[in-house]
Amino acid sequence: MTEAPRRVRTCGVLVLRDRPARAFLVLHRRGRVDLPKGKAKRAEGDREAALRELREETGLRPRDVVLDDSFVWRKTYASLSKRTGEPCWRTLTVFLGTLVEPRPIVVAEHESHAWIPWSPPHELDTFPLGSILEAVDAHLRKA
Repeated sequence: MTEAPRRVRTCGVLVLRDRPARAFLVLHRRGRVDLPKGKAKRAEGDREAALRELREETGLRPRDVVLDDSFVWRKTYASLSKRTGEPCWRTLTVFLGTLVEPRPIVVAEHESHAWIPWSPPHELDTFPLGSILEAVDAHLRKA
């Protein structure tokens, strides 16, 4: 009997800032651009995990961002476990947050960070970042 692939929950936050101009935060590691995100712990809710990962990876505390309760991006896809290399189903949940006021970004698990100007369509079309940016753009146009 074959064992079903394990399920992994990953949660993160796409952080916008409005000053000096609208931009979003990305992290750099090993030539990749990514959002602050990571694996949820078993007992954590998605929002709680996303805010914990945001703090661990950027130094931003929950009070430093306001999450938009009307936006959640979620995608489940086949992946390989980073730990074991075995197939798994990964569910990525991304929240949209806005920086309350300028704060220094303290990168702990990545090489660097950058604020990318918000000017859709963005040329960052790597999976899943491109899809997340498209969804955020559509959401912001409705608001």
